[in-house]
Amino acid sequence: MAQSVITPVSVVQHAHYKFVIFDAPNDANLHVYLQEILKEKVCHVVRVCDSTYETDSLQERGIEVHDWPFPDGDPPPDSIIVRWLTLVKNTFDADKKAAASAGRSIGIHCVAGLGRAPVLVAIALIEKGMDPLDAVQTIRGRRRGAINAKQLSFLESIQAKVEEGLLHPVGTERLDAVSLSPRTGSLWPDAAGGPEGAPPQNS
Repeated sequence: MAQSVITPVSVVQHAHYKFVIFDAPNDANLHVYLQEILKEKVCHVVRVCDSTYETDSLQERGIEVHDWPFPDGDPPPDSIIVRWLTLVKNTFDADKKAAASAGRSIGIHCVAGLGRAPVLVAIALIEKGMDPLDAVQTIRGRRRGAINAKQLSFLESIQAKVEEGLLHPVGTERLDAVSLSPRTGSLWPDAAGGPEGAPPQNS
């Protein structure tokens, strides 16, 4: 029997920016996730983990799927951050009034929806001027258990790069031109892992 019970999706909204965080569907329960994300007017789905389902049903409903995976426990490479911020810019900032009135949103998921996906949403909020701790608290208020201590340290370290314009979104025509080649250096701080020095949680 096909699985029909899913972990609820989490909606994170700031001004006219709206993100829907969820865990990874599979082909058996994708139809349930699809119902939920359609309610939130998701127009893009970003997968930052390995694929676990076919995307035909999403594409048939006009949802564009972006596969930008990176390893669990790692920070997102600069190339993925730039692509992500560019997608956010193109979706919400090209016409702010239209984006707000349409209520459209970007869906994003990793395996559990607690690590990699929330980190990218936090980066978007930071890029829009939110303090890293406020961004994390905003996300945790919608998705309990999201972002561990090590990931918070990374978000604090990346704020300077965003403020210096080192991770600036590119234009619409440049989205597919951003290289996804492996990064040459880690952005991850040398701090301990999660609470009590535990390793990063699965995401």
